[in-house]
Amino acid sequence: MQRAEELSAERLRTTLKRMRSASASGADGWSGAQLKALPDPFWERLADVLALIEEVGRWPASLTLCLVSLIPKGEGAKPQNLRPISLMPVIYRLWAATRLGDV
Repeated sequence: MQRAEELSAERLRTTLKRMRSASASGADGWSGAQLKALPDPFWERLADVLALIEEVGRWPASLTLCLVSLIPKGEGAKPQNLRPISLMPVIYRLWAATRLGDV
């Protein structure tokens, strides 16, 4: 099995540049625009935290909280006519998008 490329501040920022600044905030309250405004030391620490999460294999509960909204498909509001949309925290989405590039 091939080992994933190491997470780094540079890789996370590259992924973030592709994310829309106006992307919806998750339960963590962070937006893409807010993350883009953070200084370099934050990115080094975030890369370290995400690498530790991967090593340990356990996410902090605050980064696993998912908001789910039910969106009508256009045929009424019965359960079978609703589509669930889930919204994960922006930091989780950033990690997932970065790792998706490794696959």
